[in-house]
Amino acid sequence: MNNLKLIFTLLIGIVFGIGFNSLFTGYAADPMKPSNIQNIRPKILDKEVKAVNKQFETQLDSLTQNSMVLNQNLQSSKLQVAHAKKLNKLLQIEVQSLVDNRYNTTDSTKQDNDCDSMQNKIVQLIVSDNFKDSLQEVVSMNVEQQLKNKDSTIDLLSTQTQQLKLSFNESIHNQEILYSQNRIYENNLSDKKLKEN
Repeated sequence: MNNLKLIFTLLIGIVFGIGFNSLFTGYAADPMKPSNIQNIRPKILDKEVKAVNKQFETQLDSLTQNSMVLNQNLQSSKLQVAHAKKLNKLLQIEVQSLVDNRYNTTDSTKQDNDCDSMQNKIVQLIVSDNFKDSLQEVVSMNVEQQLKNKDSTIDLLSTQTQQLKLSFNESIHNQEILYSQNRIYENNLSDKKLKEN
């Protein structure tokens, strides 16, 4: 008999336990499960965004400084090219003058001196022309470097824009999920209140 009372008490306890459990969990057949939202604290997200932004700013500053140096080098090279062109033009005029004067005189000593002078001027003209060509190559290389620098800047800004879009889309997606979950919780709460009344 004692065992029968114990079994009966145990059965009544199980029934009350199931009843209280269903009372507190509700009658929903499929309890809501939170979605797969990454639970990242705003402070951590803010730190990550600031770190990425600082990296982009550092790279952009480096590219900007590189661009400034290249611009200064380009200006210097352009001045040197202009100077070399002037010098080259003057040497061409002097050579032409020596050629014209050589045929105007009949004195052989004067013609020999003019010939030596013309030879020196032609050598100077060739050297000047080669120097001008090398400066043109320097300017060309500088312009190529500037184009590469500008391309790198564009790529960096494009990457930064893509990162911002990705972050924004992720934020919007998480906001939509939270909003839909909030609506479900509100509906469940209003259903529970109606059932209680």
